Amino acid sequence: IGGTYMVLGGAPNVCPPAEGAEKVYIRCGIASGPVVAGVVGRAMPRYCLFGDTVNFASRMESTSKRMQIQISELTYYLLRNAPNHKFKMGMRRGPDGSAGVEVKGKGRVMTYWIDGIEEAT
Repeated sequence: IGGTYMVLGGAPNVCPPAEGAEKVYIRCGIASGPVVAGVVGRAMPRYCLFGDTVNFASRMESTSKRMQIQISELTYYLLRNAPNHKFKMGMRRGPDGSAGVEVKGKGRVMTYWIDGIEEAT
């Protein structure tokens, strides 16, 4: 059974790790850009995000690989210029060596893998 979780950056609460928990393998996709947010529902209200960036992040996750982080081209440029950290990133290539990945509704787009991170010197 699969599950998808969307994470919103900047949320202030930290959850401690559970004792004796099973190892969980994840796929991760990140896209940067504008979103529309709001509370939806009356009986059971929930905070929802809408927009192309949300859909693109979902596609980044669904086309990612186990235990890897796939990012959009805009996210790549934002992380490349991060002031306090140096991200190790590589362009995603298909089995035939072609750059990027096919994304439903967008065609072939350039995507990158985050391979590591270190503090900027």
